[in-house]
Amino acid sequence: MRMKFGVMVFQEGFTYSQIKKFWTEAERLEFDSVWVYDHLINCLEGWTLISALAPQTQSIRFGLMVACNSYRHPPLLAKMAATLDIISNGRLEFGIGAGDMPSEYIAYGYTCPETAVRIAQLEEALCVIKMLWTEDKPTFKGKYYSIKEAGNEPKPVQKPHPPIWIGSLSGKRLISRVAALHADVYNVRAWNTADYIKKIKTLEENCRKVGRNFEDIVKTIHVDFVIARTKSKIKEKLEDYARYRGIPIDEAEKVCLHGTPDMIAENVKDYVDLGVEAMILCFQPNKRLEDLYLWAEVVDQFK
Repeated sequence: MRMKFGVMVFQEGFTYSQIKKFWTEAERLEFDSVWVYDHLINCLEGWTLISALAPQTQSIRFGLMVACNSYRHPPLLAKMAATLDIISNGRLEFGIGAGDMPSEYIAYGYTCPETAVRIAQLEEALCVIKMLWTEDKPTFKGKYYSIKEAGNEPKPVQKPHPPIWIGSLSGKRLISRVAALHADVYNVRAWNTADYIKKIKTLEENCRKVGRNFEDIVKTIHVDFVIARTKSKIKEKLEDYARYRGIPIDEAEKVCLHGTPDMIAENVKDYVDLGVEAMILCFQPNKRLEDLYLWAEVVDQFK
């Protein structure tokens, strides 16, 4: 199994030109995927952004890590995704989640139901979206969403549909059950290997309960990191990361990969041994292209 690597650029703090440079350089350096997030406050809007960025690349796969189901009506989202899959010649990775920032809902005037309801809405939304991608004039009537003989042509390039990534920060029972039912790829925030093991066991339990083969779901993580060439620079960057997160330096060391490219490659091998198939690297506003170039040295060790 070859570990794959993706670059996730947090839009806040970056200009469009800077994000475009990350994407094009990631493709040149042979990363497997590029991503942005789906938030609204003080940043470029995600779907508009990836629609503009997709034609700037030729072969690298891309998506949102992950789209907030609440922000767009699911039938419209299905249409948007199908269109972008066509535009990009079948390179879209369809990431979606239940939403994780109530303060943003309130700020932008969205109704923010409790977590259990948002997750139930996500499950219905995925039923609708998959029907629109694969069926002719489907009809669906649920508690939260409905469609009636809804034509959706043209269909996505990828068959039966773009890979569905279900993303979760917590990896808790309800969201992992939705992943067990619908995900091609499951993505969790992993602060360290122990955190990953705990979260992925919940998915395995839910797969057993719903009758899904656990091995059929691709397991992926997104991680924070500090990478540098020297010990002094690692220390400096760790302090910067700790300030960004608002946590003590000793806590920062526990929740992010940190070290030289060779040191980090050893950490990556630990995740490979646990069955992780792709690692998405969080490029927060304090990250620079030099970090991407250093990570390319790690990526080269896993080709």
